[in-house]
Amino acid sequence: MISGKNIYLGQKLSKFLSVRANKFVVLTLLFWVFIALFADILATDQPLYIKYKGNSWFPAFSALYDSDRIESFKIHPEDKSYSTLDFENTDWKQLDCEFVIWSLIPWHKDKPDVYNRDFVGPFDVQKTKSKDGNMEVSPWRFRHFLGTDRLGRDLMAMLIHGSRISLKIGLFSALLACFIGLILGGISGFFGDNKFKLKRIQYLMGSLGLILGLFWAFVSRNSIIIQSFSEGIISSLLQLSLSILIILATIYSLIFISGYIKIGNWLQQETNIPLDSLIQRFSELFSTMPKILILLTLAAVFREKSVEMVIAIIGLTSWTGISRYCRAELLKIRTLPYIEAAQMQGMRSFGILFKHALPNAMGPVIIEIAFLISGSILAESSLSFLGIGVPVEVSTWGSILSEGRQDFDAWWMVVFPGLAIFITILLFNSLGQRLRSMKRI
Repeated sequence: MISGKNIYLGQKLSKFLSVRANKFVVLTLLFWVFIALFADILATDQPLYIKYKGNSWFPAFSALYDSDRIESFKIHPEDKSYSTLDFENTDWKQLDCEFVIWSLIPWHKDKPDVYNRDFVGPFDVQKTKSKDGNMEVSPWRFRHFLGTDRLGRDLMAMLIHGSRISLKIGLFSALLACFIGLILGGISGFFGDNKFKLKRIQYLMGSLGLILGLFWAFVSRNSIIIQSFSEGIISSLLQLSLSILIILATIYSLIFISGYIKIGNWLQQETNIPLDSLIQRFSELFSTMPKILILLTLAAVFREKSVEMVIAIIGLTSWTGISRYCRAELLKIRTLPYIEAAQMQGMRSFGILFKHALPNAMGPVIIEIAFLISGSILAESSLSFLGIGVPVEVSTWGSILSEGRQDFDAWWMVVFPGLAIFITILLFNSLGQRLRSMKRI
C-alpha cells in the first residue's frame, strides 16, 4: 500500500525535476543565442589578441567594424621604413608572433584549409604546413574537431555561424507569421459572420479594391520587393509593410468612393459580410495544401536567393496556427463587459479590436511563437537541403546536410548538422510545451 508520505515525496520529486528541466531548457537556449550572437568571435581565423614585432592588436574585434584593415608599423623604432599587415589576408598561423590568444575555433567559416580538403574526418590524420615550410601533423589547437567539407572548411565554424542564420530566420519569420495571424484571426473572431455590415456597392468595390491592391502591391512591385531582399532585413520589412499599406489604402479608397455612387436600391442595401467564414475557408485551403509545395512555389516566384527571401516565404506560409489561436481567444473576449462598455461609448469596431481586444489575446499567442520558431528552422533546413533556400555562399545547417550527399562516407557532414537541427527544434518545442502547461495551471 502506498502511504501518503510516499505520495508527498513523489510530488516533491516531480516538482523538483520539472523546475530543473525548465531551467535546463532556458539556459540551453540562452547558450545557443549567445553562440549565435558572438559567432564572429567564437569562430574566426584571426587572433583575439596578438603581439607581433613589438606591436599589439586585436584583429578579431577589429574585423567586426573594419574587415579590410591594413596596419602599417615599424619593425625597429630607429628604422624609417614601414611594414604593412593586411588583417584580412594575412595567414596569422604562420606569423612568428611573440604572444597570441586564439578564438575558441581558430578557423573561418568561408576560408578553406587547403591541406585538409576533400572531406577530412574528425578522427583522420590532419596535416598542416609548419613555419619552416615542411608538412607535419596538425597540432591539437588547430585540428578540425568535427572534420572539414569538400573545400576544406571547418565544420564546427560553419555550424556556429549557421546558428546565427537559423536564429535570424526562425525569429523574424515567426514574427511575420504572428503579425499576419493576429490580424486575420482577430478580425475573424471579433466580427464573426454577422457583426460587420456594408452596403452591397461597398462590398463589391471593396472586393475590387482587394484584387487591385494585391496586383499593385506585389505583382507590379515584384522587382522592387525582390531587390529589397538583397539589401537586408530592414529594407525587406519596409517594402512588405508598404505593400500591405497599398492594399489597405486601395480597399479603403474604393469603399470611400462607393459612398458617392447612388445607383439602384438593391446596391444601397446593407448586408452582413461573413468575414469569419471567408477567413476560415482561406485558412483551411492554406492548411490542406502541402506546405512544401507552397514553399517551392513561392521560392520559384521570388527567384532571387537571400536570407530575407527565406524569411518572407516561411512567414507567409506559417500564419494559420496563430490565426486559429487568436480567433478562439477573440470569440471569448468579444463578449466580456469591457468590450460591451467600449461599444456603448461609441468607439469604432476596429478601434476596439486593436486597442482593447487584440492586446488581451496576446498571452496564448506568444506561447505559440516558440513552436513557430522551431518550425521555421526546420522549414529553412528543408529549403536549403533542396538547394532553393539561402545563397550558396551562406552556410546553414540545411546546406551543410545537402553537401553531405556528395560523399556518403563523410558521415560527419550529416550527423553533426542533423543533431544541431534536432536539438534546437526539441528545445524550442519543450519551451513551448512548458509555457503552455504553465498557462493552464
